[in-house]
This record gives sequence, C-alpha cells and structure tokens, in this order.
Amino acid sequence: MRWALVMLVTIVFYGFGFLIFREDSGEFFRHWTFWALNVFVLGFVFFACKDTWRWLRQGRKSTLRLGAIPGRVGGKLAGTVHFAQRSGASKGFGAVLTCTHTSMQGDEVKESLLHILVPVEPLPLVPQNAGRNRLELPLTFQIPADAPPTHDDSPSVQWVITVKTRADGDDFEVQFEVPVFA
Repeated sequence: MRWALVMLVTIVFYGFGFLIFREDSGEFFRHWTFWALNVFVLGFVFFACKDTWRWLRQGRKSTLRLGAIPGRVGGKLAGTVHFAQRSGASKGFGAVLTCTHTSMQGDEVKESLLHILVPVEPLPLVPQNAGRNRLELPLTFQIPADAPPTHDDSPSVQWVITVKTRADGDDFEVQFEVPVFA
C-alpha cells in the first residue's frame, strides 16, 4: 500500500510541477519547490522501504490456524502460528492472549483491558520446522469461565493473540483477532 502511495504522490506532485513550470524551460529544476518535492517523495520512499523490509523480515504473511473454532469461555483455545520465511528468534518467542472491552462514553472511546493470559504450556525456544522455510509455534490458552465472550457490537469485547520475539532489538510482532464465545 505504501508503494502505491509513493507512486501516486510522485505522479501528482511532479505532474503539477511540470504543468506549472512548463513554459519556463529549466526553471522548475532551479526552483525551491522542486527540491522540496524531492525531499517529500524521498521521505515516502524511505518509509515504504522500511515497511517492505519489516514485511520481508517478519515472514511476509504469518497465519494462525485454530484447533477449535471458536474458542469457548471456560475452555481451551489452541492453535498454531505459522511463520512464513522466518528463520527463528535468538531468544525464542512470547505469546499472550488479551481480552479488551471498548465502549463509548460520549464522544470518547474508552478501552479497558479485562484479561491477559499466557499459554498453558511453555513455548519452545525454537519453533518447529514445518519445511520450506516455515516455522510453526503451537499455542494453548485456558480461557477463564468468568471471561466475557466476543462481541462485535457496541460495547465490544475483542480477544487478540499477540506473538513477538523476546530478543531486544528484534521488533517482530504479529497479532491475530480470535473468536471466543460462551
């Protein structure tokens, strides 16, 4: 998406620049707006490169395959995270399942954290190799019996699994919204 934005900004900005300065041959390249446009476009290119690098490093497309759909309040939520193109993490991965409640109070959105759950079974330091440069990380969470189920309407309750590396300096993190029902 960032690269599409880079192309759009480049075409629009340089198009307007050439239209405005077309009768003055060579003036456009000496005008301060030309250099300001270059800096602006280079900023967009920098952020697009940074996001692309992060996407490549984080495994292109990580997925979560749940063992039972949906999870049940008072039961277990089990699944496997599949990391595509991820070679691993030096200190392993950490995972949490969070439950948040979002409500509207006037014009203000208020979000409160209801539960933070860690996996029932300890995570392996090295995820399982699933072949073809893919890793699998099995997860199992015990959902409390008093936990609220997922609601998409207002006020809403959402359950999210977050998996990230434990190593400092490695900003790998993926999130998956999961259904939990009564």
